Amino acid sequence: MGTGFYDRQIAEWRAAGWTIVQCIRELAHAHGLRLGEAKEIVHLSPAWADVRRQHDTFHEIVEMTFHQLTAGTMFLIGQYDSPFVRRVGIALKLYGVAFEQKPWSTFADADKIAPFNPLRRVPTLVLDSGEVLIESAAILDYLDEEAGPERAMIADHGPDRRRALQICALATGLADKAVILFYEGVLHQEKSDVWVARCKTQIAEVLGVLEQDRVARTTPWWFGETIGHADIAVACALRFVRDVHPALFGDHPALLAHAERCEAMPVFAEISQAFSPPA
Repeated sequence: MGTGFYDRQIAEWRAAGWTIVQCIRELAHAHGLRLGEAKEIVHLSPAWADVRRQHDTFHEIVEMTFHQLTAGTMFLIGQYDSPFVRRVGIALKLYGVAFEQKPWSTFADADKIAPFNPLRRVPTLVLDSGEVLIESAAILDYLDEEAGPERAMIADHGPDRRRALQICALATGLADKAVILFYEGVLHQEKSDVWVARCKTQIAEVLGVLEQDRVARTTPWWFGETIGHADIAVACALRFVRDVHPALFGDHPALLAHAERCEAMPVFAEISQAFSPPA
């Protein structure tokens, strides 16, 4: 069978949004090829020629993809100084899911991320099937589904789920504003005083709401006797705020106690990275 037939299929798959991993896996499966043969065909196919021209890292990405397919593991793209990547990494560990971390920076390694996520954002989780998941909430939703309702770190329905999602939303919103505030000072020669003041107000008020909510809880963790996504999201956001904007943390003893309780866990120590601003 000529390569032209393969090229047409690969072009259709890429147009449908498939990743390199999915193209290699499906080509091998559909035509009885060895993975090495499928990898070579995809690598040289016209469908991916633009990526080869634009990205010096394309060959490295293909080799990494081939390694993933043969190893049968998923990989998490992003660095653990991101509160969003970190919350996913911690959840993966707590769920006992095997994965490799690719500590790529959204600045220095954007070309590596692009074939998997055109937004060039992290976290990005590439499943062993080749399917790509983006955004921490979507990734955690998948992990919860795989874990099942008995093991999931959030209620599966009803008011309990909505309350947990509310805390998660506040925590990730807090982290988002802290990230935006940092880049406002780094990327812009002239900072907007109005925007900076707005971000600081949002951070302060969210911290206040979370403090009040945590004080009202009598259980060891936010929503019961075991750690959940809300606990992780808050702890990761607080770590980022305290590392990058220590003056903004203020006096929040309940949140401080919560953060220290989480950070004392081995999994938080393992999935951790000191903040490294982009060069």
